[in-house]
Amino acid sequence: MYDVESIWRSMKARCYSSNDPAYADCIVCREWLNNYKMFENWFIDNLYDCGSDKLQLDKDLFSNGDKIYSPETCCLLPGRINALISYKRNRRYPFPTGVNMASNGKYVATVRSGSGHVTGTFQTVSDAAEFYAKNKERYIKRLAVAYECYLPGKIYDALMNYKCEPF
Repeated sequence: MYDVESIWRSMKARCYSSNDPAYADCIVCREWLNNYKMFENWFIDNLYDCGSDKLQLDKDLFSNGDKIYSPETCCLLPGRINALISYKRNRRYPFPTGVNMASNGKYVATVRSGSGHVTGTFQTVSDAAEFYAKNKERYIKRLAVAYECYLPGKIYDALMNYKCEPF
C-alpha cells in the first residue's frame, strides 16, 4: 500500500532539491540521508492502521520548529491532520498564516475545517492571528478525538497539546 522508497526519495528532494521556501531550512538526519533501509525499518515500525485514510510522513509535530527529518522528530499522520500542522509560510506575504486584509482595511482570519470554515474580522492583525491560532488548535484537537481509536498514544497526546503560534 505504501511505496516507502518513493516517500524516502520525496523527503530528500524536499530538503535538497526543492525551491519551495517552506523547506529552505529542512535537513534529513545522517541516519536516513544515505541509508534507505534505516528509513524503511523506521517507517514499517511506525506504521499503523488508520482505516481508509492514508498516512503521511510528518516532521513538524515533534520537532519544535527544527525542520529535521529524523526518527526522533518524525511520525506518520493521517493526511488531514498532517496538512493542518505543517507550517507553510510565504516569506513574501506580509501577514501571519491564515490572515488576510479585507477591502475595508480590516483583518480577516479564516480556518478551514473539513468541508467548512470559521472566519472572523478584526481591527488588528494580532487579534486576527490569535483568532486563527485558537481556532486551528480547536480543529486539530477535534480531529485528534475523531482519530483517537487509530492514533498511537504519543501522537494523540501531542495533538491534544498542540499549540499554534499566531505569528
